[in-house]
Amino acid sequence: KQIRAHLSVVGERIVRELNGEACLDLETIQANQQIICSKSFGSRIHELPLLQQAISNYAARACVKLRNQQLLAGRLQVFLHTGLHDAKPYSNSLSLPLPVPSADSRKIIRLAKWLLKRIYRSGYPYQKTGIILGKISHQRRRRCKGICSHPRQTTLSSCGL
Repeated sequence: KQIRAHLSVVGERIVRELNGEACLDLETIQANQQIICSKSFGSRIHELPLLQQAISNYAARACVKLRNQQLLAGRLQVFLHTGLHDAKPYSNSLSLPLPVPSADSRKIIRLAKWLLKRIYRSGYPYQKTGIILGKISHQRRRRCKGICSHPRQTTLSSCGL
């Protein structure tokens, strides 16, 4: 109480913390709920192969973010749109739950390109495309039970499961 007479509540807590008494619980860090990778193009893109190249780059970048944080995605969404003030604007998106949560670039890129093909319409000058990875969960490290071909492969993700 002597400390509080001279300091604020925060000052009192600091003194108590310095004396080894925990005053505030540590905050738990929550995983991202979504990872979004997208960018507007410098010039309009009309061709599907160029859009697929862009979506592949975004998917690869998003997967790196997942792996760096030891996370997995359970849903993939791809979006595409022209400019809002274009003569004939077009915007669409399509999402898909992943059969098994993953951070595998190859699988996510393949699915992202597949989704992009379904929403692409020729004849439009596209301004932006991107991906959203959702249903983010923490990667659980589990030991393989005799199914790994190499002794160093010890997690399900390294076994390709």
